[in-house]
Amino acid sequence: VGARPYRPAVLALAYASTLTADFARADTVRVTLGGSPTITLTGAADGQRCVLELTQDAVGGRVVSFGSEIRLGADISAIDLSNAPGLTDRLGLIYSAASAAFDLVAIAKGF
Repeated sequence: VGARPYRPAVLALAYASTLTADFARADTVRVTLGGSPTITLTGAADGQRCVLELTQDAVGGRVVSFGSEIRLGADISAIDLSNAPGLTDRLGLIYSAASAAFDLVAIAKGF
């Protein structure tokens, strides 16, 4: 097993209506929502633990759409974000190469 390539702890993305959270570049991807984007997740290694931090802007009420690369389990049936301005939600994901999917394993809301 080779050494894991260096990734900075956090990658901050500028808001756009379509975003790619590339987990090959960092284990945590951070976005302040200036609208309601579509976010695609990519680049993770098998078993990599990934965090997507989504912060509402000064307006709040933003929603996010995701592609089919995110799998929800029986205990998490939807991704509902905090609505209030300035609040941050964190989505915890683990990438499965066998399934080519990011399994959503945690949502921590309202920081």
